[in-house]
Amino acid sequence: MKFMNLTKPLEHLPAKVKLIFLGILTGVPISLFMGFYFLLNQKILTGAGILSFNVLAAYVVYYLWKFPENHKKLEHLYAFMVFLTSSISLLTNFTDITTHTWFILHPMLIFFSAGFQKGIKWNTVLLIVYTLVYLTAPYYLSEKLLPDYIVAQIFTASLLATVMMGYYTLEVEKKQKKMEHQANFDSLTDLHNRRYLLNVLKHKLNSRNRIDDQNPFSLILFDVDDFKKINDGYGHGTGDEVIRIVSDSAKRNIRSDDVISRWGGEEFLCFQKNIDLAASVKSAEKIMNDLRDQKFPRHLKVTASFGVVSCYSKFSLEELLHRVDTMLYYSKKKGKNTVSVCNYKSSDPGCSHCDPEQRDFCKSF
Repeated sequence: MKFMNLTKPLEHLPAKVKLIFLGILTGVPISLFMGFYFLLNQKILTGAGILSFNVLAAYVVYYLWKFPENHKKLEHLYAFMVFLTSSISLLTNFTDITTHTWFILHPMLIFFSAGFQKGIKWNTVLLIVYTLVYLTAPYYLSEKLLPDYIVAQIFTASLLATVMMGYYTLEVEKKQKKMEHQANFDSLTDLHNRRYLLNVLKHKLNSRNRIDDQNPFSLILFDVDDFKKINDGYGHGTGDEVIRIVSDSAKRNIRSDDVISRWGGEEFLCFQKNIDLAASVKSAEKIMNDLRDQKFPRHLKVTASFGVVSCYSKFSLEELLHRVDTMLYYSKKKGKNTVSVCNYKSSDPGCSHCDPEQRDFCKSF
């Protein structure tokens, strides 16, 4: 049971990261054995280089368990570990057939863990290291080298494995990016979808609670007014065009690091980090005012209603979404085409500082 609790942070990691993690755990005892074996046989550099793998491995295991959301950095670190181990082995133990055998596998591991762009760089360097060591080894190694035809076969096999794995990695990344885009973006507006923003908010709140982050962030929820009348009166094609224009307007009037999603049919939610409530309200007003100047199909006059909430305290995701949703509906109640703000203060949980009408609406919603 205790072991299951220790591995719980790793449950939701991608299968690729779990394989890397398993590779590290199985590689540690092997590298320990090999490191001490080389040290006992007076091959100090080789032994020390292999044992250094364990220092990096311990860091990777700890960091991955502590910060599982940063697994991408760990994938690159693992690739660097493989690269470093292979380079040290080539430089210090080039006469051993085992070193050459592992050299065939290492480029594939680097591509698998680092991806195509970093993998092609590190594998190119690794192939250059192998070539330079082969050309210079007779001048600094006293042991008998492997026959040239064996070295040539191993180098050819490694080069072939590198090319094949590189091409495969590139194709997989292309398909993965396409699938990720389809999973995380709305096809009509090319904004992020509800699923993506929910994950962003969950991650933000989890990390905020874990490291006691006090930086405020805000949510802006807005909805196209009377959208059903547009769809019913002018057709879904016109409705889709209205949604596209509204989404383009919103993108132009928020910051580059804000995350906006199509939350529902005609609803949009924007997440703004490191921003106070007043600045977030200004962002909402910019979008609202910009919509008045847009040219919509059929000469339609399109407006939107907004709700804004800022998070200073440790709210749950459900509470935040409920508050911003309440403010959106309060804007509808006030006559639409306006911005309503939840100015919650932890020092005044009863919201006695708020407008009485708004306070009563919130209690009844």
